[in-house]
Amino acid sequence: MNKKYKILLIGAGGQLGREFQDALSLGQTSLGKIDRCFTEAQLTCVDYPQFDITNKQQVQNLFKQKFDLVINCSAYTAVDKAEDDTESCFKINTLGAKLLAEECEKQNATLVHFSTDFVFKGDKPTPRCEYDFCEPENVYGKTKLAGEKYIQNICKKYFIFRTSWLYGRYGKNFVYTMLKLAKSDNALSVVNDQVGTPTSANELVYVVLKTILIGDYGLYHSTGEGQCSWYEFACKIFQLRGVSKKIESTTSKKYVQRAKRPSFSVLENLHLKAVGTNDFSDWEIALQNFLKERIDDAKI
Repeated sequence: MNKKYKILLIGAGGQLGREFQDALSLGQTSLGKIDRCFTEAQLTCVDYPQFDITNKQQVQNLFKQKFDLVINCSAYTAVDKAEDDTESCFKINTLGAKLLAEECEKQNATLVHFSTDFVFKGDKPTPRCEYDFCEPENVYGKTKLAGEKYIQNICKKYFIFRTSWLYGRYGKNFVYTMLKLAKSDNALSVVNDQVGTPTSANELVYVVLKTILIGDYGLYHSTGEGQCSWYEFACKIFQLRGVSKKIESTTSKKYVQRAKRPSFSVLENLHLKAVGTNDFSDWEIALQNFLKERIDDAKI
């Protein structure tokens, strides 16, 4: 990466996209400095509705600029809504990924794409590696898996990063939701039978950019270290923030949601460990750092 890079950031206004913008602008994240080849790059940022990755003509027109690296942070993430809005979810998560893959392949650009722990059924209490069989049980997971397959079949130069329980300074996430609910007078209950790994968007950006430098293309699991339930996650948020509000533990059967969630969706970052870029903190440490340094009080 000696030349001045041309980077396209899609979904730049979302939670992860804005974290990428911060990191590239500041030249660092909570985990360390960003390589100069990224911070000195020519960055083009696009987001919906000005840019629609499901619109083939828009995609083709944008790619006339010629990019070296395309980071796709756009996605349909309304998991419950997707059960009844299958077409929109499929267009964005599957066909959008396909269009980007085709254009990247045409100009030999590297595509960076993000996927989810929901590609797994999650019915066994063991962490899932990149080579494990996928069996998504909701529309969101199925469309994300289909998008992965298109990229893998079309692109030679791609990175797919599966992550989970993402939170950060921007957008809606579980941390902000819990802290908002802490201010209400309503009783608060959180499910204790869904286990996964909270992941800092800021840390994810660092790991992704560091892994790109290695140049080992492929599929990566990319989450914080350790595991917890949503209930344990909520309790830790309140503890670190000094919130005294009581949280009741409940079950998925009592807290009914439109889309089925995996009961155990912990990912093993096997590929990151193999290439030496698994710099993720334990989820509790990452959360503590976030609450101390990066939280946006205007969101609460």
